[in-house]
Amino acid sequence: MSQELVESAIEKFRNSDEKVAVRLNPINHEGVIYRYAVYTKNKQVVGSIIVTIDGKILPLDQIKDVLWMALEVYGTELFLMGDASKWAKGSTKLFKRQLEILSKVENSFDLPADIKKSFAQFKSVPKTLQEEQEKLAQAVQEGVEYNLSQKDQEITIDTDKRMTEYFRTIRLSKYQQLNIMVVTDEDRKKLIAYLGGKVSIMQPKKWLLYKDLKAQDRSFSVSGSNFQAYEDAKKDIWGEKAGKEAFKGTMKRNRNPKVLESKNRKSAPKTKRKRK
Repeated sequence: MSQELVESAIEKFRNSDEKVAVRLNPINHEGVIYRYAVYTKNKQVVGSIIVTIDGKILPLDQIKDVLWMALEVYGTELFLMGDASKWAKGSTKLFKRQLEILSKVENSFDLPADIKKSFAQFKSVPKTLQEEQEKLAQAVQEGVEYNLSQKDQEITIDTDKRMTEYFRTIRLSKYQQLNIMVVTDEDRKKLIAYLGGKVSIMQPKKWLLYKDLKAQDRSFSVSGSNFQAYEDAKKDIWGEKAGKEAFKGTMKRNRNPKVLESKNRKSAPKTKRKRK
């Protein structure tokens, strides 16, 4: 019966050219159970609504926190299935290979003190990339497993906190990977320039190491759309600003009433004018 009440309430706010879908499990907020639904047109979300399990449509100011929970949990689900899963596929084998090459460079060249500092900065790149990739992959795996384990469970504040934690961990690791490549760029170029002036093709082993190092440096360069992604991430590492902006848009499109209209509204009593 409750399912019919929910569907009936949601249907009242659907336009004839729209489709509707109930998303997520029931949301338990302060002991009240809600359902979250979205209205779509041409595969684009054009509206949303929060309904209690018994079919009540509460005013928007009363369900803001519920709507925020719904967006955070659903957004993290999409993130785990999308960008996060792509990022987690990166292999750490490449970084291990790069560290091996750097160790050979360290043993093959007698570097002056200032260049040793640049070398240390260069070496920190694959080391950091490897460490952050392991953290990222683990967080994605745990996040996906946790989300699956909650398949038949109500969404609570604890669910929201747990999912948000995975989201933040993954975002931070990705930012750290971009950041280490950007902040070490000058030192990497300095090391490459120094070695370029010290080796020749007549020293095949050292020449090959130098060429491998140049290839590494190119792979660490952050430019174009990747650099813009880094700049955006630096301003909003955990996506909080973007999340708030997205929430504002969702609030505007939400179809819960802005104010609760009283069914028994009484008109103000009329007062009689006194004759002078």
